[in-house]
Amino acid sequence: MTVALRKHKILIIGDSHVRDLSDEVRNGFDDAVSVLGIVKPKANIEVNTTTLHLENLTKKDLIIFYGGTKDISKNESRKGLLSLIDFARRSINTNVILLGVPHRYNLSSSLCVNYEINWFNNKLQRLMSVFNHVRVLNVPTERLHHTNHGLHLSKKGKNWIVNNLVKEIKNLRIARCEVSPIVLPWKDVRQTIPHQVHHTVPECQKTGNCVDSVEVNIVDEPANEAPININIVKNYGDSL
Repeated sequence: MTVALRKHKILIIGDSHVRDLSDEVRNGFDDAVSVLGIVKPKANIEVNTTTLHLENLTKKDLIIFYGGTKDISKNESRKGLLSLIDFARRSINTNVILLGVPHRYNLSSSLCVNYEINWFNNKLQRLMSVFNHVRVLNVPTERLHHTNHGLHLSKKGKNWIVNNLVKEIKNLRIARCEVSPIVLPWKDVRQTIPHQVHHTVPECQKTGNCVDSVEVNIVDEPANEAPININIVKNYGDSL
């Protein structure tokens, strides 16, 4: 008897805000899930989304995107939203969760950046509502969820995101072990009927080691970056 397992792929990609998220998300699952985190510090939305090859993903997989800080700081919010619309159109073969841009407590309250962040997040919700395969998850805005510096989320804030991401992923019902049907010859079936049926336990439930996580940090993006092929996962427009 053979047991066939299909690794569900979860790709977490974004700027410095996604650092360490892949390990934390991985810990929320006991099933056959492979988590890959790609961190591109200071990258804008266009760079993060246009370098992905999406054709190898299916409805049993998921992309989580978290970014936009650079776009807003450079007054390129509309360009960033257009990039996300294009990304949503290209990713209909899989599932997508977009995280909102976090509030910036490292800037003076008199600056308009945080007003722009609020506008961006609200617009993102409305624009993505037409895509059935995309969900938008807002991030916490309270000061207690941010570091002392104020740019990034603290451990408390990241835990909030991870807990809500795990809930969303489980609602998508992608994180399950799969067992292929076992076909027996007719003679074996007749012999099996009078006896107790022994259920085959998926290997991922035997070992508890089905969940893998890898995080890749990409520093100093070259201008002509080669596309990233998502198939490398290892074991361990609309008017604005």
